[in-house]
Amino acid sequence: MLLGVVLVGAAFLMSASPKQVVRDGDSVTIDYTLRLADGTVFDTSIGREPLNATLGEGTLLASFERELLGMRVGETRAFSLTPDQAYGEYRPEMVGTLDRSQFAEDFELKVGKQVRTEFRDGTPAIAYITSFTDTTVTLDANHPLAGQLLKFEVQLIAIRNNTASAVSNQAIRNSPWLGVAAAALMGMVVFFSMRKRQPSTITKKRTNVLLKQRRHAQYR
Repeated sequence: MLLGVVLVGAAFLMSASPKQVVRDGDSVTIDYTLRLADGTVFDTSIGREPLNATLGEGTLLASFERELLGMRVGETRAFSLTPDQAYGEYRPEMVGTLDRSQFAEDFELKVGKQVRTEFRDGTPAIAYITSFTDTTVTLDANHPLAGQLLKFEVQLIAIRNNTASAVSNQAIRNSPWLGVAAAALMGMVVFFSMRKRQPSTITKKRTNVLLKQRRHAQYR
């Protein structure tokens, strides 16, 4: 009888542990490479620490997150994001020129340097120095990737949905012997609990488990 209970437990465990895929709200670890339309590598995690993020928190572009949904650990996926899916089209009106006197005398001017500034209406902005003279500094408040087609290659390294069951299921999938042991333990628990008390209704509670798009303003 005990063997039968163990087999029942194993069948239940297997049915309750589908292969995990990325869902909204999951925490993921990924390696990625970002190329521009001409093939130039703009950014990559290869050779550095992988990227860790939680979907839905707003740290990644929503369009980027959607491409991760359904991925499995070890899977590699390539996709492209158009400007309207990423950082928008390049807007010339977001380029402005300031008097050099508005910067501190000891401020180091350097093309490409990021500076905090504000538009004429007082809206704060982050801009990049594109050029400067003895009297003026030209700033560009467009995102560096505005107007660009972004080509990503992403490999999913790990998924975490922040529940104990997900961690257990992942460990069991990685170790067949651990799955057998867990099934046996589950079967024994069910067997002895059935001997001690009358059957009852069991309710299973479910737990829902790379680049934030900036809001652009205009120089006015």
